[in-house]
Amino acid sequence: MWRRSKHKKVADDLLDLIEQAGREWYEREEQTKSRWHASQHLLDKASRQDLPIHVVVPVSRRTPQLNHKEKTALKLLDLTKEQILAADNIQYIKSAYRRKAKRHHPDKGDTSNKFIQINDAHSELLNWAESPRFRSRRALPNSWCYDASRKRWVPPA
Repeated sequence: MWRRSKHKKVADDLLDLIEQAGREWYEREEQTKSRWHASQHLLDKASRQDLPIHVVVPVSRRTPQLNHKEKTALKLLDLTKEQILAADNIQYIKSAYRRKAKRHHPDKGDTSNKFIQINDAHSELLNWAESPRFRSRRALPNSWCYDASRKRWVPPA
Protein backbone atom coordinates (compact mmCIF):
# COMPACT_ATOMS: atom_id res chain seq x y z
CA MET A 1 0.00 0.00 0.00
CA TRP A 2 1.35 3.38 -0.97
CA ARG A 3 1.43 6.11 1.70
CA ARG A 4 1.47 9.88 1.42
CA SER A 5 4.55 11.81 2.50
CA LYS A 6 4.19 14.42 5.23
CA HIS A 7 5.98 17.31 3.55
CA LYS A 8 4.77 17.17 -0.05
CA LYS A 9 1.69 18.59 -1.71
CA VAL A 10 -1.11 16.21 -2.65
CA ALA A 11 -0.51 16.82 -6.36
CA ASP A 12 3.19 15.91 -6.01
CA ASP A 13 2.34 12.73 -4.09
CA LEU A 14 -0.20 11.78 -6.74
CA LEU A 15 2.36 12.33 -9.48
CA ASP A 16 4.85 10.11 -7.62
CA LEU A 17 2.18 7.42 -7.23
CA ILE A 18 1.35 7.51 -10.94
CA GLU A 19 5.02 7.32 -11.92
CA GLN A 20 5.69 4.46 -9.51
CA ALA A 21 2.64 2.53 -10.74
CA GLY A 22 3.71 3.15 -14.34
CA ARG A 23 7.21 1.81 -13.69
CA GLU A 24 5.77 -1.29 -11.98
CA TRP A 25 3.33 -1.85 -14.83
CA TYR A 26 6.05 -1.64 -17.50
CA GLU A 27 8.35 -3.96 -15.51
CA ARG A 28 5.55 -6.51 -15.11
CA GLU A 29 4.57 -6.18 -18.77
CA GLU A 30 8.19 -6.78 -19.79
CA GLN A 31 8.38 -9.88 -17.57
CA THR A 32 5.09 -11.46 -18.61
CA LYS A 33 4.75 -10.03 -22.14
CA SER A 34 1.09 -9.42 -21.31
CA ARG A 35 -0.59 -6.10 -20.73
CA TRP A 36 -3.54 -7.84 -19.08
CA HIS A 37 -1.32 -9.59 -16.51
CA ALA A 38 0.52 -6.34 -15.77
CA SER A 39 -2.77 -4.50 -15.21
CA GLN A 40 -4.20 -7.34 -13.13
CA HIS A 41 -1.07 -7.42 -10.97
CA LEU A 42 -1.38 -3.70 -10.18
CA LEU A 43 -5.10 -4.02 -9.45
CA ASP A 44 -4.52 -6.99 -7.14
CA LYS A 45 -1.74 -5.13 -5.35
CA ALA A 46 -3.85 -1.98 -4.89
CA SER A 47 -7.11 -3.65 -3.86
CA ARG A 48 -7.90 -3.77 -0.17
CA GLN A 49 -9.65 -6.76 1.35
CA ASP A 50 -10.00 -5.26 4.83
CA LEU A 51 -12.65 -2.70 3.81
CA PRO A 52 -16.26 -3.61 4.56
CA ILE A 53 -18.57 -3.49 1.54
CA HIS A 54 -20.78 -0.69 2.92
CA VAL A 55 -17.81 1.71 2.82
CA VAL A 56 -17.36 1.26 -0.92
CA VAL A 57 -20.92 0.72 -2.20
CA PRO A 58 -23.03 3.90 -2.27
CA VAL A 59 -26.05 4.12 -0.01
CA SER A 60 -29.27 4.46 -1.97
CA ARG A 61 -32.04 6.53 -0.43
CA ARG A 62 -35.51 6.70 -1.94
CA THR A 63 -37.90 9.47 -1.03
CA PRO A 64 -41.39 9.83 -2.45
CA GLN A 65 -41.68 12.36 -5.24
CA LEU A 66 -44.92 14.25 -4.73
CA ASN A 67 -46.28 17.13 -6.77
CA HIS A 68 -48.11 20.09 -5.25
CA LYS A 69 -51.57 18.47 -5.48
CA GLU A 70 -50.34 15.31 -3.76
CA LYS A 71 -48.66 17.29 -0.98
CA THR A 72 -51.84 19.26 -0.30
CA ALA A 73 -53.81 15.99 -0.40
CA LEU A 74 -51.52 14.61 2.33
CA LYS A 75 -52.17 17.67 4.49
CA LEU A 76 -55.89 17.61 3.81
CA LEU A 77 -56.24 13.96 4.85
CA ASP A 78 -53.79 14.35 7.77
CA LEU A 79 -51.42 11.68 6.45
CA THR A 80 -47.64 11.45 6.68
CA LYS A 81 -45.14 10.32 4.05
CA GLU A 82 -44.35 7.29 6.20
CA GLN A 83 -47.97 6.19 6.02
CA ILE A 84 -48.14 6.33 2.24
CA LEU A 85 -44.82 4.47 2.02
CA ALA A 86 -46.08 1.64 4.24
CA ALA A 87 -47.07 -1.72 2.78
CA ASP A 88 -50.73 -1.09 3.61
CA ASN A 89 -50.73 2.49 2.31
CA ILE A 90 -54.08 2.13 0.53
CA GLN A 91 -55.72 1.22 3.85
CA TYR A 92 -54.26 4.35 5.46
CA ILE A 93 -55.57 6.50 2.61
CA LYS A 94 -59.03 4.95 2.69
CA SER A 95 -59.42 5.21 6.46
CA ALA A 96 -58.25 8.85 6.45
CA TYR A 97 -60.74 9.56 3.66
CA ARG A 98 -63.61 7.92 5.56
CA ARG A 99 -62.75 9.81 8.74
CA LYS A 100 -62.69 13.19 6.94
CA ALA A 101 -65.72 12.39 4.74
CA LYS A 102 -67.86 11.59 7.78
CA ARG A 103 -67.00 14.94 9.31
CA HIS A 104 -67.50 17.09 6.17
CA HIS A 105 -70.26 15.25 4.26
CA PRO A 106 -73.00 17.53 2.82
CA ASP A 107 -75.70 15.29 4.34
CA LYS A 108 -74.25 16.11 7.77
CA GLY A 109 -74.95 19.78 7.16
CA ASP A 110 -71.52 20.95 6.00
CA THR A 111 -72.10 23.72 3.45
CA SER A 112 -68.45 24.28 2.51
CA ASN A 113 -66.91 22.57 -0.49
CA LYS A 114 -64.49 20.73 1.81
CA PHE A 115 -66.03 17.35 0.88
CA ILE A 116 -65.16 17.91 -2.80
CA GLN A 117 -61.57 18.74 -1.84
CA ILE A 118 -61.39 15.61 0.35
CA ASN A 119 -62.74 13.48 -2.51
CA ASP A 120 -60.17 14.93 -4.93
CA ALA A 121 -57.38 14.39 -2.38
CA HIS A 122 -58.48 10.78 -1.94
CA SER A 123 -58.35 10.09 -5.69
CA GLU A 124 -54.96 11.87 -6.04
CA LEU A 125 -53.35 9.77 -3.32
CA LEU A 126 -54.88 6.54 -4.59
CA ASN A 127 -53.47 7.27 -8.05
CA TRP A 128 -50.04 7.90 -6.52
CA ALA A 129 -50.25 4.71 -4.42
CA GLU A 130 -51.02 2.62 -7.51
CA SER A 131 -47.93 3.88 -9.35
CA PRO A 132 -45.64 5.65 -6.87
CA ARG A 133 -42.79 7.87 -8.04
CA PHE A 134 -39.57 8.13 -6.08
CA ARG A 135 -36.54 10.36 -6.08
CA SER A 136 -33.42 8.31 -5.46
CA ARG A 137 -30.07 9.54 -4.22
CA ARG A 138 -26.92 7.46 -4.11
CA ALA A 139 -23.89 8.52 -2.11
CA LEU A 140 -21.12 7.21 0.11
CA PRO A 141 -21.44 7.84 3.85
CA ASN A 142 -19.10 10.60 5.10
CA SER A 143 -17.34 10.90 1.75
CA TRP A 144 -17.74 12.70 -1.55
CA CYS A 145 -17.87 10.42 -4.58
CA TYR A 146 -18.02 10.81 -8.34
CA ASP A 147 -21.15 9.56 -10.10
CA ALA A 148 -19.91 8.68 -13.58
CA SER A 149 -23.39 8.07 -14.98
CA ARG A 150 -24.37 11.68 -14.23
CA LYS A 151 -20.85 13.09 -14.67
CA ARG A 152 -20.87 15.00 -11.39
CA TRP A 153 -19.64 14.85 -7.80
CA VAL A 154 -22.11 13.69 -5.16
CA PRO A 155 -22.00 15.04 -1.57
CA PRO A 156 -21.82 12.62 1.38
CA ALA A 157 -24.95 10.75 2.47
